[in-house]
Amino acid sequence: MNRENRYEHLGAPTSEGYVLAKDHFLERIVIMQERTVLHVTRLTDLWVEYPQGTHFYGLKWLCSDRLLFFSDGCWGAMNTEGIVTIPAAFEFIIPYLNTGYFIVKDKLGKCGCVDKDFKMLYPCEYEYKELRKKLSNDFYLFKM
Repeated sequence: MNRENRYEHLGAPTSEGYVLAKDHFLERIVIMQERTVLHVTRLTDLWVEYPQGTHFYGLKWLCSDRLLFFSDGCWGAMNTEGIVTIPAAFEFIIPYLNTGYFIVKDKLGKCGCVDKDFKMLYPCEYEYKELRKKLSNDFYLFKM
């Protein structure tokens, strides 16, 4: 197998040039930048079966240099070298607008806000709507 056929890009590159690709030689999903493999994941496919029988992407870009991943029933985030930056301990992790912050929901159903390196902006003690309102007010005041 030649190098050109070995890697199949599984989507468009991010603004920094990172892309998920299928390595047909190793039969694993890898994180690449340009033509360099940065990390080989343990996944053989992007699709993961959820316990309820539905399928979803087990790896997807959370922001330009962080990947959302699913492990043991929870979501976490890793950098492009595969280093976990947000532990897999959350029901969901979603970006908050284009602020560089993420809303996380813990196993108790409470929400908080973290940055991409898991620095806590707000601890997980809020209801989702309450946190969104607080963030909206804080970021609106910050921009003034």
